[in-house]
Amino acid sequence: MGVLWVIMGFALFLYLVFQVSYMEKLLKKQQADVEETKSLLKVLIKEQQREKK
Repeated sequence: MGVLWVIMGFALFLYLVFQVSYMEKLLKKQQADVEETKSLLKVLIKEQQREKK
């Protein structure tokens, strides 16, 4: 019975490691998307300011 608990604990540990690494990948992609959106907004704002002049 003790071996089963060890196996279950190891499986849970592996699951958590993979889940955390997956979340980190998503976060990095989201941060890259935010930076891209910021740069696009800056370009749009500059274009609108040129049109007003």
